[in-house]
Amino acid sequence: SNVLHLRGHAIVAGVDGLRILNNEIAGLPQKGSSGGVVLETGLNKSGIGHCWSTGNRISTMQGAGIAVRTALGSALIKQNIIERTLQGIVFEAAGSAVHLSIENNQLLHIAADFNPQGGSVVAIQILRARRVDFVGNIVTGFAANAVQALDRVAIRVVGGGAIRISGNHLSDLGPIQAHLGYVAGIELVVPFTLTNIADNSITRTPVGDVIGSAWIAIRVVQPTAAAAARVKHGYAGAALLVAEKGA
Repeated sequence: SNVLHLRGHAIVAGVDGLRILNNEIAGLPQKGSSGGVVLETGLNKSGIGHCWSTGNRISTMQGAGIAVRTALGSALIKQNIIERTLQGIVFEAAGSAVHLSIENNQLLHIAADFNPQGGSVVAIQILRARRVDFVGNIVTGFAANAVQALDRVAIRVVGGGAIRISGNHLSDLGPIQAHLGYVAGIELVVPFTLTNIADNSITRTPVGDVIGSAWIAIRVVQPTAAAAARVKHGYAGAALLVAEKGA
């Protein structure tokens, strides 16, 4: 357990049998990107065999709370609180997993003040997971001011095998004012083998005057090169290209 208040990445690791437990991480104001927990390729170029990231509190980072930049064998991401970061839990272009469990995490006010012009905003993005269980998580107050982004997606899963998304509460998603593009609670980008989406609560906002716009609770789409090309920043471009090559 550590208490880290810093600029730059807080924890960067790439070893097998990794346990990242009960840390308090807070980012200080800075220019450029920073991550709370960054999983990268280490001496073993095949990636990380086993990984646990549980019980961490991560806030105010200028990047992802948890970023995955390598292949994971078996990974458990559980009981973390991630608040006011630019992204929550994000697999980047080199990220993948064989067995992945993301359970009982709270993602609060992710990308709350982020408004990229023509970009993509995500709270959670998973790439190429052979088996993923996404259960009992909370995402609330997401992308409230991202009116110029082309899309805002609370949970995006790109490619993979068996996908289970169950018992999650997604609320206060996207701006209440007029905005470009669309907002989606759950977005699946094919190909995948099978999926089970059940017992999720997905709402835009419970209060206030909401302007009509493209707001979708569950979206299943084919990857397109045009969608990837239009995203110059963020993660959606890389994700869509990965899915397209694997189709």
